[in-house]
This record gives sequence, C-alpha cells and structure tokens, in this order.
Amino acid sequence: TNNGKTRYVRIDFLNSSEYNQILNSGIISFDGQCFHVHEYLAAPKVLFCSRCNIPGHTRKQCDFTFERCKRCDKNRKEGEHKECLINCHNCGGSHVSTDFRCSLVQGFREQLIQHLQQHPEYLPDNAQIFIPSHFRQYKQNFLSKNLQNDKYHDVKQYRMKNNNNINEWPLLPPAVHDTLSYSKYSKGYLDDTINLQVHLNRFEQECYEAKQNYDKKHNAIKTKINSCLNQIQSMMNCFSSTIQRQNEMMYVLKASLNECLDIIKISNQAICLMMTKSGDQQYTKMIEQLTTIPFDERQATINKIFSAYTPLIEDITTRIMDAAQHLIINND
Repeated sequence: TNNGKTRYVRIDFLNSSEYNQILNSGIISFDGQCFHVHEYLAAPKVLFCSRCNIPGHTRKQCDFTFERCKRCDKNRKEGEHKECLINCHNCGGSHVSTDFRCSLVQGFREQLIQHLQQHPEYLPDNAQIFIPSHFRQYKQNFLSKNLQNDKYHDVKQYRMKNNNNINEWPLLPPAVHDTLSYSKYSKGYLDDTINLQVHLNRFEQECYEAKQNYDKKHNAIKTKINSCLNQIQSMMNCFSSTIQRQNEMMYVLKASLNECLDIIKISNQAICLMMTKSGDQQYTKMIEQLTTIPFDERQATINKIFSAYTPLIEDITTRIMDAAQHLIINND
C-alpha cells in the first residue's frame, strides 16, 4: 500500500494437505511475488437455534412452537419477513436477535469463552481459537489445547514417580465435566434481567411513594408554621397597639398631673395671701406649712419619671414593629 502498512488477505483451501504444506513453508507465491503466510484464527462462533434464534441449543432440542423471525419475533411462515420491523426479542434493541450487539448474545459468548479458558481440553488437537480483546486474561490472545501441556507436565511427572509404590492408593480418574448447558444459561440470563428490572421498578415506585409522603408532611408542617406565624403576628400587632395606647395615656396622665399641680400651687398662694391679709395670728402656722410645700420639685420629679419611661415604651414598640415586619417577609 502507499502508506507502507501490510494488508492481510484471507485464503481458504479445500485440500488439507496443500493447506499444511503452505502453512509449514510459511511462504506462498502469487503472480511472481512471495508473501508470508500465517494461520487464520477465527473467533469462537456462537451456536444459534434456527427455530427460536436463542443461543445454546440446536433445532432438534428446541421446544418452541413455531419458527420465529429473527427480525420481528413473529412467525416466519406467516407473512413477508424480508422488510419487517427489526426488534430484538431478547433485549428489545434495534437489531436482529442473532446480532453480537445483543446483551444476551454477548453474555453467552463471554460465558462460552470463560468456560473454554477453564477447560481447554475440550478443544481439538492443534486447534487455536482467537480471543477478543475485552475477554483476554494475562495477554492471552488465543486458546489452544497444547497450552495446557506445560501446565500439567509437572503434575504428570509427579504421578509417574509415585506409581512405583504398590502400597499407595491408586489415583482417581480425572473429573468429568459436563458441557455447559447453554439453554439453561440463556434462560437464567433472561430471568436475571427480568428480576433486575422488577427490582428497579419496585425501587422506583418506593422512591416515588417516599417523595409523595415527604411532600405531604412538608406541606402540613409548612401550613402549621404559617398558621403559628400569623397568630404571632396578630399578637404582636395587638401588643404594639396596646403599648401605643399606654404611651398616649401616660402622656395624658403627665399633662393632667402638671395641670393639677399648677392649680394646687395657685390655690395655695391665694389661700396664703388671704390669711396674711386677715391679720389673724392663728393662721400664721398654717401659712408657714403651706408655703413650705415643694410644688416645683414634685413637678420636676414627675416630668423626670415620665421622660425616662417614654423612650423605653417607644423602643419596645419599634422592636415589636420590626419583628412583625420580619415575620411578614419570611412568611411570604
């Protein structure tokens, strides 16, 4: 190629002897040019039933009632199925049921490769199977029965060394492993998927009910809080009005006391003047007592008391009004 990269070409041989000869030589001649030859390792294929399109069994072992279309999941003998709607009957995706994009096929393929990795003795002699990159373990690119020879070489030697002892118990034959029940796996995989979906739906329903219950309790608590805030606001308005009335009454009381003291002071002066003009000596002591009454000091004391009390009332009223306004803002 122009960029210098190698292009691989697949060639199939019908004659096995010719295939082995070319593979052993490692070179093939074509149009006067020699090309290097490597064995093509195909990926492990998945066995699908031709009746139900489910991997793991053949048509003879299938219990399905009709031949299912791999495109639309309907009876293939009824109607036209060349341009029918594509809908996977395994996972519901927009592909045929035998496509490797299907989650069921991917899971079955992974299980098959894992089973072959654990039991490579099931492979034919001198056979190699390519492993996809996302299923590889420890950079193992292919499966082969010959790879297990080195693994069990030490074990076989140990057994051969111990065969000379006649008193030793004979070794048990190797365990016979049944082949993987693919139909059982596929059915179990579908059941697990359905159970997972049921659990997810149940969990979603429980979350929805919990949210509804939370919203209901939240609204009830919010209603109670708003009701309490309204009651507190009404009480604070009443307190504010009462304090304002008390402040007004204190102002009227202060003015009334000052007027009464002024009237008493004038009356006292008039009485003392009349007693002095009469010239009677018996009023002298009474005049002295009346003139010694401290009207100015008492009036100053009253003004001082009311002057100190009025700012306190105004401060309390202002705080109550601010608190009521703050409750109105938070309530909104």
